[in-house]
Amino acid sequence: HKNDSGKVNVCFVGRLEPAKGALIILELLQDLEDINWVDTFYIVGDGPSKKILENNKQNLPFEVCLTGWLSREKLNEVYTKCHLIILPSCASEGFPKVLAEAASYGCVPIVGNQSSIGQYIENNISGVLIDDLSPSNIKSVLSKLSKKRKKLISMVSSTFKWASLFTYSRYVFRIEEEIINE
Repeated sequence: HKNDSGKVNVCFVGRLEPAKGALIILELLQDLEDINWVDTFYIVGDGPSKKILENNKQNLPFEVCLTGWLSREKLNEVYTKCHLIILPSCASEGFPKVLAEAASYGCVPIVGNQSSIGQYIENNISGVLIDDLSPSNIKSVLSKLSKKRKKLISMVSSTFKWASLFTYSRYVFRIEEEIINE
């Protein structure tokens, strides 16, 4: 039950390193100076790019909350506040579990179209898949979403469907059915 008519909160969750897109996030944040609909941008994680992010967050027109690693409870609080999760990773991901975690809290993923991500997220239905991970392209995606709040709300409903594929009970069921009972 998030307010979808006011400003949005955005998060990045992961290792703060170039392969995960941490420096793309920094460039994006610097390029969002004319975006007045972002309230807070949460950056959760730690890694070699953290100092660079810390040194550059003061000059931004909105709040950047660089948290470091968080406990499960605190991370869930961030997901509860956020409308979008951005993961501009160029690394081979498999399927990053932070996407399913965030989606279960109503965060629409904006992600690089890597590995198996496109097998779960339907572009512009249950998230946004991006081939061009440049900060200017991600900014363009964010601008379009800000003008299409009804579309954003419908994406939230769709994210719950694929997020349910990543529950522990479903995992155990599949192990039992596909491996043990084969």
